[in-house]
Amino acid sequence: MELLIPSYVFATPFFGGQAAVSLVGLYGVNDTSLNATATVTPSPLTKSVNLEQTTSGFGDLIPMFTDRWNAGVNNYMVI
Repeated sequence: MELLIPSYVFATPFFGGQAAVSLVGLYGVNDTSLNATATVTPSPLTKSVNLEQTTSGFGDLIPMFTDRWNAGVNNYMVI
Protein backbone atom coordinates (compact mmCIF):
# COMPACT_ATOMS: atom_id res chain seq x y z
CA MET A 1 0.00 0.00 0.00
CA GLU A 2 1.26 3.44 -0.88
CA LEU A 3 0.26 6.59 0.97
CA LEU A 4 0.72 9.96 -0.74
CA ILE A 5 0.24 13.25 1.15
CA PRO A 6 1.03 16.40 -0.87
CA SER A 7 0.89 19.52 1.33
CA TYR A 8 1.03 23.29 0.97
CA VAL A 9 2.05 25.59 3.86
CA PHE A 10 0.78 29.17 3.75
CA ALA A 11 3.26 32.01 4.31
CA THR A 12 0.60 34.31 5.84
CA PRO A 13 -0.28 33.51 9.48
CA PHE A 14 -3.79 32.13 10.12
CA PHE A 15 -5.11 33.03 13.60
CA GLY A 16 -1.49 33.69 14.55
CA GLY A 17 -0.31 30.20 13.54
CA GLN A 18 1.17 28.44 10.51
CA ALA A 19 -1.63 26.96 8.38
CA ALA A 20 -1.28 24.05 5.93
CA VAL A 21 -3.58 22.09 3.64
CA SER A 22 -2.99 18.46 2.60
CA LEU A 23 -4.67 15.87 0.41
CA VAL A 24 -4.21 12.23 1.50
CA GLY A 25 -4.42 9.55 -1.20
CA LEU A 26 -4.11 5.73 -1.03
CA TYR A 27 -3.06 3.17 -3.64
CA GLY A 28 -2.55 -0.57 -3.23
CA VAL A 29 -1.83 -3.78 -5.15
CA ASN A 30 -2.52 -7.36 -4.03
CA ASP A 31 -0.89 -10.24 -5.95
CA THR A 32 -1.90 -13.81 -5.01
CA SER A 33 -1.05 -17.19 -6.52
CA LEU A 34 -1.93 -20.83 -5.78
CA ASN A 35 -0.13 -23.92 -7.09
CA ALA A 36 -1.56 -27.24 -5.89
CA THR A 37 -1.63 -30.89 -6.91
CA ALA A 38 -4.07 -33.51 -5.58
CA THR A 39 -3.45 -37.23 -6.12
CA VAL A 40 -5.89 -40.06 -5.39
CA THR A 41 -4.34 -43.40 -4.41
CA PRO A 42 -4.31 -46.25 -5.43
CA SER A 43 -5.73 -45.04 -8.80
CA PRO A 44 -3.50 -42.89 -11.05
CA LEU A 45 -5.83 -39.86 -10.84
CA THR A 46 -4.02 -36.51 -10.46
CA LYS A 47 -5.41 -32.96 -10.62
CA SER A 48 -3.17 -29.86 -10.77
CA VAL A 49 -4.31 -26.29 -10.19
CA ASN A 50 -2.40 -23.09 -10.99
CA LEU A 51 -4.27 -19.85 -10.18
CA GLU A 52 -3.05 -16.24 -10.13
CA GLN A 53 -4.86 -13.00 -9.39
CA THR A 54 -3.69 -9.39 -9.20
CA THR A 55 -5.96 -6.64 -7.91
CA SER A 56 -5.16 -2.94 -7.61
CA GLY A 57 -7.20 -0.03 -6.35
CA PHE A 58 -7.33 3.54 -5.13
CA GLY A 59 -8.65 4.77 -1.78
CA ASP A 60 -10.68 7.88 -1.11
CA LEU A 61 -9.04 11.31 -1.22
CA ILE A 62 -9.04 12.88 2.23
CA PRO A 63 -8.58 16.68 2.53
CA MET A 64 -6.92 17.91 5.72
CA PHE A 65 -6.34 21.38 7.21
CA THR A 66 -3.93 22.06 10.08
CA ASP A 67 -2.94 25.16 12.04
CA ARG A 68 0.00 25.11 14.46
CA TRP A 69 1.51 27.46 17.04
CA ASN A 70 4.53 27.41 19.30
CA ALA A 71 5.20 29.15 22.61
CA GLY A 72 8.85 28.64 23.53
CA VAL A 73 9.39 24.90 23.81
CA ASN A 74 5.63 24.13 23.72
CA ASN A 75 3.93 23.30 20.41
CA TYR A 76 0.19 23.25 19.68
CA MET A 77 -1.68 21.97 16.62
CA VAL A 78 -5.32 21.91 15.49
CA ILE A 79 -6.30 19.38 12.81
